[in-house]
Amino acid sequence: MYLSVGHSGNKVGAVANGTTEFQECAKIAETVVEQAHGTITLVPTTLDILPRIKWINEHAKESDVLIELHMDSASPTARGATVFYYAGSEVGQREGQRIGKLYSDATGIKLRGILGDTNTRHGRLGIVRDTKPLAFLVELGFISNVDDLALVREKAAKGVLAMFDSHKTEEAPQDRIADWALDAFSRAQKKGFTSQNPLDVVGTARLRASLVKAGFSITDNQQPVTYQELVVVLDRAGRFNP
Repeated sequence: MYLSVGHSGNKVGAVANGTTEFQECAKIAETVVEQAHGTITLVPTTLDILPRIKWINEHAKESDVLIELHMDSASPTARGATVFYYAGSEVGQREGQRIGKLYSDATGIKLRGILGDTNTRHGRLGIVRDTKPLAFLVELGFISNVDDLALVREKAAKGVLAMFDSHKTEEAPQDRIADWALDAFSRAQKKGFTSQNPLDVVGTARLRASLVKAGFSITDNQQPVTYQELVVVLDRAGRFNP
């Protein structure tokens, strides 16, 4: 699991109430990583957005989870947290809703919305769309609102840990996937492909033989095709490419 700080690489982000977005998010990230006891990796905060994406893709797996921390800024009365996910991904939307609620429940900061990454002034969010893991950009609250800022400082680390902890304890189908199918299964989930038990039978032995003849490297043992094998075949055919 990976944690990234928005506006890393000598940027500051939003500025309000005598502080900056980067400073606040960096402090929270340090606390989260310290309390996670080695289960969460902090992406280097010296890296600008493109090197940051490159670093993540070199170190993380597609089965990982990535959260990048930000804070909103607007009028002094604007409040709340927002979660952005990969637009069009059913899994991303569902997980975004779940972790958004966990964060709101843990911090007392209201949840403004769960939005696809195309619903921004940038049109897309590279940290969500161009990285391997299931990724989310989380606006923790409004730095321009003194009440939100106080809650973020006091409780945001707890809320972020809750989001990550839910992925460690969740009994997801991914926990039962064979190692050779894990990356393909993750790509399929990120694209919103239906999730089910990886060992469910979805095809006959005849289908297996046909796939082998077509050049797909799955064992020709005359057994029915399982869901995880089907996912691997579709992945190799380019079905889940970004």
